[in-house]
Amino acid sequence: MRRCADEEDSSNSGPQAVPEIIAVSDRHWDLSFVLSLRSKYAGSHCFYLLSNQGEAAHFQQMQRVCSEHGIHCILPYRTASQIIDDIVRYSSDPPPPPARSQVVAILGALPQSGVTTSVLHLAARLAELADIRIGILGMNGWNPGDAGIPYTAKYLDELWGAVQSKQLTAAELSSKMQQVAPKVHYLAGSRDLKRLYYYQPEGAAWLIECACKSFDLVLLDAGSYPDHALAAQSIHACDRLLLQLGQSVQAKAQWLRTREQLMNPVFAFPESKLLLWFNRMHRAAEELENERQLSEQLRLPYVGALPYDPSFLRMEADRRLLRMSLSTDYQAELDKVCRRLIDLYKLPERPLLPSAIQNNTVRWSWLRRWRTANTGGMGR
Repeated sequence: MRRCADEEDSSNSGPQAVPEIIAVSDRHWDLSFVLSLRSKYAGSHCFYLLSNQGEAAHFQQMQRVCSEHGIHCILPYRTASQIIDDIVRYSSDPPPPPARSQVVAILGALPQSGVTTSVLHLAARLAELADIRIGILGMNGWNPGDAGIPYTAKYLDELWGAVQSKQLTAAELSSKMQQVAPKVHYLAGSRDLKRLYYYQPEGAAWLIECACKSFDLVLLDAGSYPDHALAAQSIHACDRLLLQLGQSVQAKAQWLRTREQLMNPVFAFPESKLLLWFNRMHRAAEELENERQLSEQLRLPYVGALPYDPSFLRMEADRRLLRMSLSTDYQAELDKVCRRLIDLYKLPERPLLPSAIQNNTVRWSWLRRWRTANTGGMGR
């Protein structure tokens, strides 16, 4: 990449060479300077690196102005290598297609909506149906995600020094996670609330990369607020994003705000990779909108709707969420999500037991036996 200068080199009497690529950060130069460069070097590829500062409307206005003048915006929360990848992709003609990843992120529309519990049950069930190893990373900076289970392994904040310095290896990561089910390992998130904005994209990306080397499929619990490095890198790295929604008016309104102010302008996440996943659904409440109605309103496909089960509160208090007997309806909806992921990622399926085929359902007996033999499978 050639360096751009405002004046010709005094030692060179010839005309100044036109740079092929111009990259400017908003931390050093404002938009007016970038526009002047765009005007002076019309034949160059021009990039403006944006940081997530100020109001959402101002951020979107800057993007519109850049687009009108042929300036490509590099969005926030990118690592150095991701910025280079974006520049190379936009500078290529035609641009190469984005690479697929075996990463699924799960985002809740509201906090305390049961995302972590759903992810843990999803991973345990998916490992039954597919012959794969699954890693779960707690990328929620507000909540470690250890309620309801007897967690004894390392937490994200304990590993962060090795993660940010890129000293942590894939093998070490796997050994510091807790096995919560056969072929399923879990790293709980951060316990230190003050560290939320201390976590940086480089470290978050390295952690996800280590997990991808250790497991066949990685599930990222991104919590409910994506405007920080942990959740942002989860969204950036994932091939599919499962949005967990409930039936409350607040959940739908909050998601619409998140989509307008963050998902579209800050992450530019394609809605074609977004799937709805409902939780705590009240079936008998006719006055509440069901999953089909909500899916049509949001114009997003849904993959399953987990029913409300009051016994979850008692199981959480007893730290037995992963040892409880799930209802038939809950298992059926969980299976829908698993089947969708198996189809999307072409995962190798396990053969069904004859009794399961005969009853047209997959029983959880072998997993229960494993949990019992391993004192709940939670390392206790």
